[in-house]
Amino acid sequence: MSLCIAAIQPLNTGPKLAALITPVRYAIAVAFKHVDPAFPYISDTGTYPPESCVFGQLLNILALLIGMTLYIRFRQVDEMYQSSGRRLLLVFNKFAFGIGLLAAAGVSIVANFQESNVLVGHVVGAVLAFALGTLGYGWTQTIISYRTRLPGSTHVLCHFRLTLCIFGTVLFLVGITASHLSFKKKKFITSAKHWKPTDEGFAEHLVATISEWLLAILNVAYLLTFLPEFKLFSMDPPQLNFHTTEAIGATSDEVALEISRDTSNQTALTKIDGLSNIKEVDYTHA
Repeated sequence: MSLCIAAIQPLNTGPKLAALITPVRYAIAVAFKHVDPAFPYISDTGTYPPESCVFGQLLNILALLIGMTLYIRFRQVDEMYQSSGRRLLLVFNKFAFGIGLLAAAGVSIVANFQESNVLVGHVVGAVLAFALGTLGYGWTQTIISYRTRLPGSTHVLCHFRLTLCIFGTVLFLVGITASHLSFKKKKFITSAKHWKPTDEGFAEHLVATISEWLLAILNVAYLLTFLPEFKLFSMDPPQLNFHTTEAIGATSDEVALEISRDTSNQTALTKIDGLSNIKEVDYTHA
């Protein structure tokens, strides 16, 4: 099978974008004294302008790339097992795809609902992105990995995905717990973006922020595990069909005209209902 550029590109572009933009966003937030340098929350580095502009644009692009990756994965499993009679697997694959799309939507919500403006919306987006991304999509795809044998998949790859899910679940629970404890101890919530080692709850805050950063890296790493399987299949581009209605000659009846382009030799056949002739049109000199 040939290498599918459409399948590989979202996986290649997303991590590169994150690796390039994240340090820039962090540096801007620290330079403007919007956050303290010692492990702020990811969202804290994208709350105020100008870093919020970079943060929002990056996450919106990432959400799109994640959605493309999830669709390719869904189609891969669906095509391989469509005629296998394993209906439960196909339904579960659709379920996993739906969870993944909600997680991708959560990434976009986090980008557009900054915590300083709409805290509830931001929290909802974060829960969708992390909870459904790690606890939902990660675990469902790991189950699918063990129940299928796609080209490029190995037992080692399945075990690695399982390990990522276990660590991701632990990080998620630890982060949620530590974050709750840190804010419970901190007296001045208005300065929640600025933590000092002398503040009550600072240790818990540090555990929470480190867990969040590691969880984000882990989620990207999980998507990268699709690379060995994506390299071993190809996808055809979508076909484009033209449909129009047009009157022919002196007749008063409307005649359906369908134009179907052949991308291989750049010719098209014009089929006219009600007439016996088929005319070939060459678009090479159009």
